[in-house]
Amino acid sequence: MILIKVNILAPDIGLMFWTLLIFLILLFLLRKFAWKPIVTALKEREESIEKALNEARTAREEIENLKLENDKILTQAKFDRDAMLRQAKELGDSIINQAKENAQKEGKLILAETRELVKKEKEQAMIELKNEIGDLVIKTASKVIRQELTSNDQQKKIIEESLKDLSN
Repeated sequence: MILIKVNILAPDIGLMFWTLLIFLILLFLLRKFAWKPIVTALKEREESIEKALNEARTAREEIENLKLENDKILTQAKFDRDAMLRQAKELGDSIINQAKENAQKEGKLILAETRELVKKEKEQAMIELKNEIGDLVIKTASKVIRQELTSNDQQKKIIEESLKDLSN
């Protein structure tokens, strides 16, 4: 066996040449077949990541805009609700006040009609009372005239009897 002693640390021109040549061939092959697809894949990946980030930003902005719009709609709805409630309360108060006024007017009208009716019935009763008194006076006078009265005592007795008849 022949032993060749090779010193790895000592530069050998032949070894350096072949190492450099193999390195350049490998570099050329990697650049030609592997480097472009790797760079293209990395660029595509970078673009897709950038696109996803932009879409996420856009979605976040849309969500913020929707939140703001939702808050505006809620605020407007609360304002509209308050306005409707206020309007309904005012309408209710108006209807109640109008009903009170109508009731007062009707009450006054009914009271006036009742007073008028009472007044007419009172007048009718007075007329009837006067008629009855007139009839009684006539009856009493006719009794007095029928009987010939000789004394004042008899006249008083007849008048008292007539008055008793009136009270019954």
